[in-house]
Amino acid sequence: LTENGFGSKAHSPDAMLFFHRFKVDWATGKVERLETVFLHDPDKKVPFRITHEGTETRYLTGADFDPEGIQPIGDVIWIGEEFGPYLIKADRSGKVLGVFETTADGKPVRSPDHYAVASPGVPNQSGSFNARRSKGYEGFAASKDGRFLYGLLEGPLWDADKKEFENLDGKQAARILEFDVAAETFTGRFWYYPFEQNGHAIGDFNMPDATTGLVSARD
Repeated sequence: LTENGFGSKAHSPDAMLFFHRFKVDWATGKVERLETVFLHDPDKKVPFRITHEGTETRYLTGADFDPEGIQPIGDVIWIGEEFGPYLIKADRSGKVLGVFETTADGKPVRSPDHYAVASPGVPNQSGSFNARRSKGYEGFAASKDGRFLYGLLEGPLWDADKKEFENLDGKQAARILEFDVAAETFTGRFWYYPFEQNGHAIGDFNMPDATTGLVSARD
């Protein structure tokens, strides 16, 4: 799965978003690329203006989304995205079937790159968001039965009431949010992943079995 392209939204309107499908022979080490699939939105499921808004195919670029994790469930491809952060639902041709806004505690999770977040109009106001830039979904797991997706944010959410980032005993903690695939909604259940040290970040997250998560983190 490609990321957004060249490091930021501003740099990436000419970076196409795509994923590859491979056939791997684990015995011989041979890898064969079967196809490359480009994400596109001809049915206008994306809730904001995209780079290729005026085209028929409406290919998606790194100025539109920052894909971080991918999970195929049946004939559907689910993508965890960092700008919003959003969940993107697509078919195996790469056509977007839906874009879902992340919620936690019944409220939207939004970074500065979310389409609904605007810069304040006067100097004595501040923007309204609760996730740091580039701290949306980084890890993106699925239950073994395909019933649930588990998006792991790269960093902690901001607690506006306490005026601090969410933490457990002083250690900042990122949320793992549960999404019901059939109902296409967040269940409200979540878990905290505490960092060994504040300032660390998530690399990846997957579930090797029904009750275990494997997380890679980095300093």
